[in-house]
Amino acid sequence: MFSHQLEESKLNRVEIADFDADVIKEMLQFIYTGTSPNLDKYNGRLLAIADKYELSRLKYSCANSLIRNINIENAGTALALAELHSSKKLFDVAVEFIKSNEKSIIATESWKNVSETNGALVQKYLLAKYEICVEITRKRKRSV
Repeated sequence: MFSHQLEESKLNRVEIADFDADVIKEMLQFIYTGTSPNLDKYNGRLLAIADKYELSRLKYSCANSLIRNINIENAGTALALAELHSSKKLFDVAVEFIKSNEKSIIATESWKNVSETNGALVQKYLLAKYEICVEITRKRKRSV
């Protein structure tokens, strides 16, 4: 990062203005120790910073934290985070979870926010859901 003649290399500091101090502290904790005591608390914001700075181990840990903690209220947000930060595993788990709990999830604020702000993501979810249904139907036909 400091090898080019950028402002950071001249000033010998890096300013991170788009994340709050708690998230930056957790990121640095993870970089230096491999752990983040508040990973579950900041998992979405840590996923964003890990994606931005290409911290693959942190990104993987955040996705797993989001998967462990997925529920009716946050499933829409988890799907949006998966799409935004290119986490296929999180996306696949979120699709399966939403598919299994669709009636409850579509009534949540999380899902309303996703559907109002990201119609393309809702379409992608529906296509993934449809593809899963087609695959199950094909497997059933083969086993008969």
